[in-house]
Amino acid sequence: MRARGGAALVAGAFVAGALALSTIAGCGSTGGAAERPPQFAHEREDAGESAVLLAQADAAFASAELEDAQQMYAAAAAMAQREGDVSTQVEALAQAGRMMALRGDPAAGHAWLDRAVELARPEDPLGWSRALIARGVFAREEGRAEEARSLFRQAYEYAESQRLHDRALQAAFLLASAGDREHRIEWTRAGIELATDAQLAGWLGPLYSNLAALYMDAEDYDGAVSALEAARSTIAPRGDDESLMITDYAYGVALRKAGRPEDARRAMTAAHRQAQAKLQDLRSRESMLWVGKTLWELAELDLLDGEDERGRERMSEALEDLRLARLDLTDPERWTRARERAAEVLETEETP
Repeated sequence: MRARGGAALVAGAFVAGALALSTIAGCGSTGGAAERPPQFAHEREDAGESAVLLAQADAAFASAELEDAQQMYAAAAAMAQREGDVSTQVEALAQAGRMMALRGDPAAGHAWLDRAVELARPEDPLGWSRALIARGVFAREEGRAEEARSLFRQAYEYAESQRLHDRALQAAFLLASAGDREHRIEWTRAGIELATDAQLAGWLGPLYSNLAALYMDAEDYDGAVSALEAARSTIAPRGDDESLMITDYAYGVALRKAGRPEDARRAMTAAHRQAQAKLQDLRSRESMLWVGKTLWELAELDLLDGEDERGRERMSEALEDLRLARLDLTDPERWTRARERAAEVLETEETP
């Protein structure tokens, strides 16, 4: 399974970062040391049907289908209990509880997590590491930030000692989302180093994108450009057009802010073409949103280059695309900022 994540840095009227991976269930290895231990339950020699179902639940989680994932984890836990597979049962119980916490009901999830912790044993690396991570997520969701960081660090160190590289990367990613900016940069870099050493190429694009978001937040635009170039180099060979579109969009924003408008236009034009192709294949609000966002940034570049008439036309069209995508419902704050920026630009048109 491959981690899914996006780079949705919105520029101009609404600057925001959605590079962070919110739902990482696991990343498949593309190589690594020989004789590595199983990274997932279904890789074990004694894996049964419950381990396969656990992998399917992980895939649903990675696609942000939390309700489906929760149901599948619960079914995997019951099946593992019937099979006598305690390791898979622990993983599935911990994840079922984690889904409940992520869906806003940690109280209901505690019964599942508590049962997982009761059954977990340090000599079972897959179950123990998963339970540690789930405990950290619960602590984070319940506002116990320091405890969450401690649990994620324990999970990272334990997984590293057991050569569970995918699981260590999950813990490193969660550590990178649980602290101040310098802490996040430190752990994102640690994740990149680990993914590189373990030849887990599927992690590198999302991790570099996360690093770029942190640099953007710090207004280190040259750093963001470099990180996104690294992200692009890992995503492009995989043929993942959607991820490449999102990365090109973020890359274009970073280039513009770094004072490189010509390079920014090339990247944003590629992203806009891909967004239009995506809309033709699937006419959805999400597809329309990407068309609007990329066109908006092209409008900002037009205005920056003194092409005011084209910039105004594009911004007006982009605003309509964002309206059709119902940005006013999904992100009212961004929508307000977009309207304010558009009003400012169109007001300029009427000035003698």
